[in-house]
Amino acid sequence: MTASAPTIATQSQPFARPVSLARVASSSALVGATTLSIAMAFIAIAHVAGGMRFGDGTHSAIVDGLHVVTALALLPIPFALHRSLGAISPRRSAAAVALAVDAIAFGAILHALFAAGVITFEAAGPLLLIGYLAFAGWLWIVGSLGSASGQLPNGRRMSVVGATIVGLPVWLVWVARHLDED
Repeated sequence: MTASAPTIATQSQPFARPVSLARVASSSALVGATTLSIAMAFIAIAHVAGGMRFGDGTHSAIVDGLHVVTALALLPIPFALHRSLGAISPRRSAAAVALAVDAIAFGAILHALFAAGVITFEAAGPLLLIGYLAFAGWLWIVGSLGSASGQLPNGRRMSVVGATIVGLPVWLVWVARHLDED
């Protein structure tokens, strides 16, 4: 009996795993974490260098453009989390999706209008705060459902991290890891 080399036909593996909502949301979360981190770095550098002062019109259209991209990247995440957490509390999970999508869309529209110069910082600031509070509420609901079910260990703690906005990229990477496990 002679040993033969394995053939390509016997060793064939698919190049990628099947596409699912959880996998798309996981990738979207990583894109959002990246764009948000870049925007935050740009803000920090410009602020330290004295080129950007909040509230005086020197805020960058680039930063707000990145915020729009980040918001659009976040849109699949509420739906994927609802799919995995909806069985625990269908009504709360569905309400959370509505809250998240409204907050994300509202933020994206406001950032786009601000970047285009249609609205001022004074007009956008309070409105963005409203959207932020709704988004933070969604994070808390998702964290609570995830903690209660065990599907998102430390979900409440991580929702607080994400709600700080500075910690949102960390939350996005964390949730991407958990969504990719599904």
